[in-house]
Amino acid sequence: MMSEAPGMTAVTVATFNDELAKEEDAGKELNGGLSEKANLYDAEKASADIDKAREMTEASNLCTETCKSQSDDYCEKVTDDEKKQSLRVQIRNIPQFFKYKQVKEMLSKHLSKFKVKNIRHVGTTVFLSLPTPEEAITVVNIFDGLEIKGRILRSSLARPQPPKVPPSADLVRRTARERVTPLADKLYHEQLEIKMHDVKRTAASLLKEMKIARVHGVNKIGIESLIKPIHPSPRITGYRNKCEFTAGHSIDGDICVGFVGGKFAANQHYILSPDTCDNISSRMKRVVEAFQGLIIESGEAPFNEFERKGVWKMLSIREFGMDMMIIVTIYPMQDKERENVLIKMVKDKFIQSTNTLNEKNLISVTSLYWQRLANASDPVNYEFIAGLPYIYENVLNVRFRVSPSSFFQTNSFGAAVLYKVIAEQCGLCITNNAGKAGSSNIKTFPNKDCGGELCDGLKTSVEVGKDNEKQVTVVLDICCGTGTIGITLMKLGQNTDRKFLLGVDISPEAIEDARMNAKDNKISPDSYGFISAKAEEVFHRLERVVPKWVNLNTANIVGVIDPPRAGVHEKVIIGCRALPQLKRIVFVSCNPWLAMKNMVDICRSTSRKFEGEPFKLISITPVDMFPQTRHCEWVVRFER
Repeated sequence: MMSEAPGMTAVTVATFNDELAKEEDAGKELNGGLSEKANLYDAEKASADIDKAREMTEASNLCTETCKSQSDDYCEKVTDDEKKQSLRVQIRNIPQFFKYKQVKEMLSKHLSKFKVKNIRHVGTTVFLSLPTPEEAITVVNIFDGLEIKGRILRSSLARPQPPKVPPSADLVRRTARERVTPLADKLYHEQLEIKMHDVKRTAASLLKEMKIARVHGVNKIGIESLIKPIHPSPRITGYRNKCEFTAGHSIDGDICVGFVGGKFAANQHYILSPDTCDNISSRMKRVVEAFQGLIIESGEAPFNEFERKGVWKMLSIREFGMDMMIIVTIYPMQDKERENVLIKMVKDKFIQSTNTLNEKNLISVTSLYWQRLANASDPVNYEFIAGLPYIYENVLNVRFRVSPSSFFQTNSFGAAVLYKVIAEQCGLCITNNAGKAGSSNIKTFPNKDCGGELCDGLKTSVEVGKDNEKQVTVVLDICCGTGTIGITLMKLGQNTDRKFLLGVDISPEAIEDARMNAKDNKISPDSYGFISAKAEEVFHRLERVVPKWVNLNTANIVGVIDPPRAGVHEKVIIGCRALPQLKRIVFVSCNPWLAMKNMVDICRSTSRKFEGEPFKLISITPVDMFPQTRHCEWVVRFER
């Protein structure tokens, strides 16, 4: 049964699933069945194919995982050892929208009688291994020529070991600073100008897509009036509070922990030291250096993605003021005694206060987790091994608990600006224009608490007339995560009319953190509720999950959507449109290109699929959350 939020009426509600919204359209019955030729292929031909697979001596007859059949000249001779490994199959031209889930469904449907392992999904290509050459040839025949969602698949045998191709001179010369922070050498006002140019270009594409979708009134929207001035980040160096570093080898072959360089598809896989990157702190760099030394001391090799050998995979760091959490990820080990030795080495290195990187710099880690991960698509499981289970961050005088799986903005200083902009667009407060693009007043705040000066210029107000002074405002926080946005909005608008916060997220762990954060920040129990469920299912039962004092017929409902990078499932948008009391949506996106369909769907004309009155695009407010890069956060306001 769905758990009730504080202040809710006690009613029985159908059980909500705790999974992410399924992409049912992509997961439905795949178009094009297995052809008769693939089902009943000639046995003699199959036998000949098997013999041929065993006798191959040139790579031109075998597609490698990296060249993807681009060129015969790209491949090398196949050794005797490689002939024995011709059990790997490559399937090309997979539909672009397929995620790993849809790939697994496709393989389960057509290969239910086979023992498939080592599945890798790269773009529109899938690799998998079979136990014998006979089975590998059978699978090749099944998928070669098969039609899936209007695309003809191509399948062939693939060599597991890609050819050795040296990186180009240009790639070798590129440092981590150039790859990770390409705008680092430009003045900050120049960075903002570049970002504003990108925002206008992307906004023009959004309007174009809306015209194609025949959105009413889109022709009257002007780019200049649509886009508001960009809000800069208060801090432009050392601002990242989270970073993931890969363990591997440098271009010279030395063990290195840092950022991946080169092209994985061309076997140009090497690690670049983060020393030259100004967007991460010196403390974080010291921990990376210490971890690199630990790998060398351990005698265990970094994990090799091509050979699928090695132990050390990744180091994840989260840093909030004096709190620091690190997550060490390894490839699962069979020798558990040896793994326990490595765990002890890590604890001794980072938790014991007697260990120092040098005489001046103490390595101080407050929270330490261990993770075993064979494939990126595997379920994530964090094992707490030392220190404290949580770390904490303060933004705009609101304190948040952060666990290993919690989402939190990677720029805490920028988050303070972002949350103020969201509050303003929701109509809960107004801010002055200090610090926007073109202003010389761009400040840096050295303290970890993103309150203080950032609160200056913030005036609490209500965008309603006197007739509506007693109207209840319901903040519908969709994809709420740990509740950071919703709880901050409740704090920023504390002098406004009575409000109720309803947060919805598919993750039970995130909802648990959200409830704890609301309690820790002394939000009144009868003024909020957090539910672990699919948002579109909550919309249908909204009257059952709000307290009795909230009259939905007269309430002013404001929706805030801060989705994952690729946006939300269209069912969420359909659910928002079908809620007549919802008059305003504030949509937050870190990648507007990927979330563009969501924004178009919000404004589409009413149809059988998209019921309810369409919204109108009102404004786009850029917020620079990622200085030194070309990325920029969008806060988009829709009204109806």
